[in-house]
Amino acid sequence: MQELIAVDLETTGFDPETDRIIEIGAVRVRLTADGVEAGERFSTFVDPGRDIGTVITRLTGIRDGDLIGAPTAADAVARFAAFAGDAVFVGHNVGFDLAFLEQNGFAPGAQRLDTADPSRRSRRAHGPCRHRCSKRPARTPPSSAPRPNGSSPTRPLTRCATGGHR
Repeated sequence: MQELIAVDLETTGFDPETDRIIEIGAVRVRLTADGVEAGERFSTFVDPGRDIGTVITRLTGIRDGDLIGAPTAADAVARFAAFAGDAVFVGHNVGFDLAFLEQNGFAPGAQRLDTADPSRRSRRAHGPCRHRCSKRPARTPPSSAPRPNGSSPTRPLTRCATGGHR
């Protein structure tokens, strides 16, 4: 049985050296002979040690008040490492998430399966959307997994206006 950890972070920006983690979410996924099983979940807000700003609040739905009393990045990452063990990490652009985790004490060199790689290859092979809609933002329904504070904002995605593809 193969175990994967699907991981997603929310951060204050794009640079692991200067920006901070504000949320870690993950689910253990087991690949069995019968299919795929979702297992234990890990979810925590993280205190970035500074205000996150209105842009990040609009993007993520996370407010400064949600982070009061949250663990530091070092504590949250240590707890996440204990949860994850030596499983393979999977996610869309998972290298981004792992770079932030590594910057905050997670052991480097984790095995990963990046779902962005196949989509990039597909985009190169098939070209841009023929509907010329790749820059139209859309909102998708929220995840069924609640956040630590019970909120569950929608996530922005770029989606074709025809609804047929992203």
